[in-house]
Amino acid sequence: MKKENLMQYVLIVLLAFIAVIGLINLFKTSSSMRTAKNELRKANQKVDSSMALIKDQGIIIDSIKTSNIKLLDDLNIMEKGYDQLRPAEKQALFFLNKEESILDIGAGTGRLSNYLQKKGWIVTALDKTDIACRIMRKKGIKRVIHRDLFHYTPRKKFDTAFFIRNYSIFGREKKNIMVLLDYLKNKIIKKSGKLIFVLEEPESGTTHILKRRFVFKNEVSSWLATIFPSCLDMIRLSEKSGWFVVDYKKDFENRYFLVLKNQ
Repeated sequence: MKKENLMQYVLIVLLAFIAVIGLINLFKTSSSMRTAKNELRKANQKVDSSMALIKDQGIIIDSIKTSNIKLLDDLNIMEKGYDQLRPAEKQALFFLNKEESILDIGAGTGRLSNYLQKKGWIVTALDKTDIACRIMRKKGIKRVIHRDLFHYTPRKKFDTAFFIRNYSIFGREKKNIMVLLDYLKNKIIKKSGKLIFVLEEPESGTTHILKRRFVFKNEVSSWLATIFPSCLDMIRLSEKSGWFVVDYKKDFENRYFLVLKNQ
């Protein structure tokens, strides 16, 4: 083989080798891009799934664009089936008897009511929001009342009422909590009946005003400022309203339950 032909052959082989290496790198890059796109798609699906949960259930959150503790907490609850109870809520159940009639005040989409009903309790879910009541009925909750608490007078008073993190009814002043306690004492709960609060303890340990807003589907409400009472203040206000404090306890999630007796 002549020297010129040999050089041409070597050059062709070298170019072919470079072309093969380029194709391999291109394949690897394409594969990496596909993997990255799949990971991104999965991440987006997870976000979309989380947002869908928010839209379907409706959650009170402090900011739409901020992943705050309250939002993450509610997402965690829903990802576990949305019928799971938090530690403070579970502890409060020890004060219930199976034969008791229970009112779930501000039931929302019925997380507590659904749980209690499945466990055999007779529970009535009360909420003033039409969409929340429709969701609860769709879930199969048997006793759903679409009414504002202060416009509701039951034909027969309840043995126990649950009040879980329903801050909007408090308004901006402590005197509103007193009004609530008096109404529940005289109109809703039997003599010797129980009222159980499950609330969050302010990080400062003192009562203050908290801003929140409601998100449902594509609708966002205006900001709502409500009082955020500490456990100590709730005890003081309850005793002042004539309730007997049966028990109270804080959990590791900085929530507390407060059990009161109508005396």
